[in-house]
Amino acid sequence: MAGIFSIFSIFAMMMILIASCAPAQPEEACPAGGCVAPCIRHMDCGPGQVCETETGRCVPLPAACGPLNPSGACPEGQQCVDGTCQAQPMGCTDRLEPNDSLLAARPAPAGTTDGLRICEGDQDHFQLEVPKGRIATLGAVFDHKMGDLDLSAYQDGACLGGRLLHECSWNYRQFETGEEFLSVWNGSVALRSFAWKLVGYRGATNEYRLMTWLVPWTDGRDCAPEYGQNECEGRPEGPGGRTQLIQFPFPDPMDGYAGDSYRFDSAASYRWLRRELIMLVRYALRETALKFPRTKPLGLIDMSQRDGITPGYDVNRPRHPQTTHDQGGNIDIAYYTTLASEGSLPYNEARIICDAKEGSHDRYYCNASAAQTHVVDLPRQVYFMAKLYEHARLRVIGVDRVIGPLLDREAERQFQAGMISRAQRDAFRTKMAYGEGWPFHHHHIHVSMRWWTRPPAVLPEPEPAEGCGFDLVAHRRPQPR
Repeated sequence: MAGIFSIFSIFAMMMILIASCAPAQPEEACPAGGCVAPCIRHMDCGPGQVCETETGRCVPLPAACGPLNPSGACPEGQQCVDGTCQAQPMGCTDRLEPNDSLLAARPAPAGTTDGLRICEGDQDHFQLEVPKGRIATLGAVFDHKMGDLDLSAYQDGACLGGRLLHECSWNYRQFETGEEFLSVWNGSVALRSFAWKLVGYRGATNEYRLMTWLVPWTDGRDCAPEYGQNECEGRPEGPGGRTQLIQFPFPDPMDGYAGDSYRFDSAASYRWLRRELIMLVRYALRETALKFPRTKPLGLIDMSQRDGITPGYDVNRPRHPQTTHDQGGNIDIAYYTTLASEGSLPYNEARIICDAKEGSHDRYYCNASAAQTHVVDLPRQVYFMAKLYEHARLRVIGVDRVIGPLLDREAERQFQAGMISRAQRDAFRTKMAYGEGWPFHHHHIHVSMRWWTRPPAVLPEPEPAEGCGFDLVAHRRPQPR
């Protein structure tokens, strides 16, 4: 897999660094003057630190503009662009200027703000103080034909991620639309500051509308009765109303609930879900991590568009069959793998699981030989799915046809061992689907909630009966720049 050699080298460096640290603090940032904490990405480091990829260690975030601080401070009249101080563009003003660096980020107004613009060489930065127990969403809406804009999010000056993966700079241009939204979550402190950067791709200019809102959030398995049924299920309120979907936020590693238990393996445009499904996924992630210590984060893949439609229809390139990801009630999730649990991968990423080299398949399903060569971490995978099956409104989970019987046998073993209930075990026979109608699930599982009982005319009826499919070519892992 591309880049795997660098992961091995970073992992080896991490082991050397860990060995040099005092035993009392193997997973924490070391004090000043002591050893340094190992890392793979900026999120692995503490506040005020970034991950130095050349050495795989956490280092203090420099205040000045530079390669490790691409939005840092520059002399007056200059701005930091990708780590280099450049002359500030003249004549580019709107009501929120100047806001040309993270240090000069302007508080983002609540609601909708029209008439903003990105000029040549310009970049806009916005800041929000997010109270505990809130998801904050910030986005830009623009005419994509007039110029391509990119949004990224930051916390304590370090990159959380952008439209792709957990990177704040990228060249991958497929599935670009006229909107960029990113959501963050504060589940750990009374008030936490986040920032967003909007910049034109390769000097693009454009006008845009800024949209900002806060969503109250409570974790738990069941959405009701904490929230109303329509809000839990994402149904539109009133005639012509939009689906009430929430963008799955970047994790808060310190929230004490789901913590740093997931990564995104899909574009931010396709991370919108019902409240009930986000709650259920976070619950199952938490329970799995509690049952199996040292569980690596799990990759979350396609969900829905912001309008509740299946991903890819916004650019006339559907990534799945029609309706299979509608209504914000469906999500594709990577498998837990032995590669991650044994340390070969930094997290349980979206990948073909028929063998360690992503072979042993016919492009649609694992070959029969995969029953011996697969890399699915069966105990973790079954326990995670069992926790999803606890929800009364879960409709089906689709898996690969070779892996399905293996999961069923592991579910029986966990039932006999008292790890899961009879009802959970039975769900593997009544709510787990695999076979000819479920191609491409050698790459991920498909989790689907019950369809709306009376869907609006703009969305299809009845609910899908078969698998979600998946455009593996369109989903090929983009390479950050």
